[in-house]
Amino acid sequence: MEATLEVGGSLEHDGDGLVRYTVRLSNGSFIASTSAWGNVGDHLQLAEALQDFPASADSTASYTFGTSGTGYCLIEFFCTDRLGHVGLWASFESTYPVGRSEQHETARLFMRCDPASIDSFVAELRGFVAGSPNRAKLVGLGPQQFIQADAASRRGLIQALDDRKNDEPGSQDLQAGRASRRGATARSIHGRRPRCRVPPLGFAGRGEGRRRRRCDSSGR
Repeated sequence: MEATLEVGGSLEHDGDGLVRYTVRLSNGSFIASTSAWGNVGDHLQLAEALQDFPASADSTASYTFGTSGTGYCLIEFFCTDRLGHVGLWASFESTYPVGRSEQHETARLFMRCDPASIDSFVAELRGFVAGSPNRAKLVGLGPQQFIQADAASRRGLIQALDDRKNDEPGSQDLQAGRASRRGATARSIHGRRPRCRVPPLGFAGRGEGRRRRRCDSSGR
């Protein structure tokens, strides 16, 4: 199941420039969302922070919608490896406290994405129009799919290294030599003439009242 991060808002305000954004993340295991007050250009600042991301394997980017106490979402982007794969953590706080406790519900979710998906997400953010039901969607993988994909990537890397090693000059001769030595060792073990040993005097056969000799192929 794919993971998605969605940022939306109509950008409508009462002349004070304050608008309400909605942020939602679903990663196949959990779903979290919140509404957050912000400025009319907050989505463009997020798009600017993600422009051409990542520039290097050490690149990071983050942005916060809203403020604590009235609903907010902190989104943090980073590279998960040296191959350009990107992960993000989204920390949510509910818009209103629970009952009279003055405590807000919170959640922290992870998803993985790639630079091409980020570019599409940035283009959608830049396309917001005031008075329209705008929504920008970032598509990626959830934690379980990320683990499976990472394991598959590691297996592929190991296989590629093995193939490269096999293609090196002299590698086939080396393998043939190892196989020949293993075969010679097997013949020396299995071709050995078995020796028989006489069991103790107290050993009786199947009612025959005489000793039996037992043989094994180990030579002992």
